[in-house]
Amino acid sequence: RTTAMARLGSDNLEGLRVAVQGLGNVGYALAEQLHAAGAELLVSDIDHGKVQLAMEQLGAHPIANDALLSTPCDILAPCGVGAVFNRNSVGQLRCAAVAGAATAQLTNLDIADPLEGRGILYAPDYVINSGGLIYVALKHAGTDLPGITAHLSNIGSRLTEIFAHAQAEKRSPARVADELAERLLYK
Repeated sequence: RTTAMARLGSDNLEGLRVAVQGLGNVGYALAEQLHAAGAELLVSDIDHGKVQLAMEQLGAHPIANDALLSTPCDILAPCGVGAVFNRNSVGQLRCAAVAGAATAQLTNLDIADPLEGRGILYAPDYVINSGGLIYVALKHAGTDLPGITAHLSNIGSRLTEIFAHAQAEKRSPARVADELAERLLYK
């Protein structure tokens, strides 16, 4: 929702075309939430059974794995393997934004620049998928569920902050996120 708001001007997901790459635990849970919010789902996975399940339960449209990146959509959500984006694959993209939970989506930080140059908003993967680590760490520390939920709710505002800095500085959100993370780590 935060990425949709930043790139498309609304956090209403109804009618948005969202392409989900990878229907494992995280990708399928995302697809379920997107379906509940009224998004049109385009899905791919190497496991055809998972694609079939998404078609039956969520009304998803199947897309061949090798065609997903070039399929027109509003938001592309890589939730499978990392290193999805390189100079070649960025040139194929036909989306307004990338916001997914796969780890290390960019083959290197320099790939963020062509995304930015094409006007594709990139939501840094480690910001989006930080919820799992936050949940485990706080649960281990004995934090109750309302306390954990309060921490998790900060992910969206952190992403909004990153997008605002990136827009003001005319730089990629990936570079801004890295700098903010380094400041937090080395303070």
